[in-house]
Amino acid sequence: MLQSLVEVLIHAQCLTGHQRVLLRAPLNLFLQDVSRDGRVLLTTDERRLDVFAGTTGNKQEKDLTWFAESWLQHISDDGKFIVFDADDYKIYMRNTDGSPAVLLGRGQNWGPSPDGKWVLAIPAPDNEKFLLIPTGAGETRTVTTPKLHNVNGLWLPDGQHLLMVALDDSGQLGTYLQSIAGGDPRLVGPASVAAVAVAPDGRSFLGATPDRKYAIYSVDGGAAREIPDLTAGDRIIQWLSDKRTLLVGPRLARSVPVHEFDLVTGRRKLWRQFDPADKVGLTGMYVGVSPDRNHYIYAAGRNFSALYVVDGLK
Repeated sequence: MLQSLVEVLIHAQCLTGHQRVLLRAPLNLFLQDVSRDGRVLLTTDERRLDVFAGTTGNKQEKDLTWFAESWLQHISDDGKFIVFDADDYKIYMRNTDGSPAVLLGRGQNWGPSPDGKWVLAIPAPDNEKFLLIPTGAGETRTVTTPKLHNVNGLWLPDGQHLLMVALDDSGQLGTYLQSIAGGDPRLVGPASVAAVAVAPDGRSFLGATPDRKYAIYSVDGGAAREIPDLTAGDRIIQWLSDKRTLLVGPRLARSVPVHEFDLVTGRRKLWRQFDPADKVGLTGMYVGVSPDRNHYIYAAGRNFSALYVVDGLK
């Protein structure tokens, strides 16, 4: 695991305004108190995110943690690699065999294409375009979306189209169908609806309103079908390839029960409980699953603090 290096300085200042460095340290330090005899009470605060991948039915999991902190972890449909973000919008790919991570490019990654050849990314702060970054040989492709400010995106199963959630120039949120070859995006579904999952046939998507009311919308238009048994507390993890089942979990939890949600009956059935054995410092978890549910990834966020008394500073 790699840790970003920082240098923290603690200064002292006399009444005349003169400053001097009391302490240099290669970690985050927080000054809590100073005693009359000059001793200093300090705390350190370390955040870490541990990333694991596994295969359904196999109890062995692979620790794929590469940096102390990473974000937006996604696993490929075939379970062969993950992609994630690190500091300064760097996007990395790491094979699930545990080989070293490889830097792919920069941006916010929104997952690999169904065939695993591309990673969808939105550059920051220039979000009036999106990037298709190759996972192998090739050049990054840029597709501009004038007057649309992209927020996130989902691949359609054909690997040739995307559903981009974006803001127009007036600030109105919407979901747009976009070809990776370029061309004008087309608004699908009502304004203010954000796509959160795509149907396995690519002809419809599950969308959420700002107050987290869910419905299924056709990409080609038509009446929406409300899904009242999904709640604002649900996080949609995956629309499975059987076409009628969602995997859902809680939005914020230190232990994540993932349920199968039947889109026809509204019934829920526990599929798997993600519950790390080591709960020290645990603050929350993220879970991702492939469409065939054969492969999964989860990331456990942790906070650690240590208290120190330092003397001899001059």
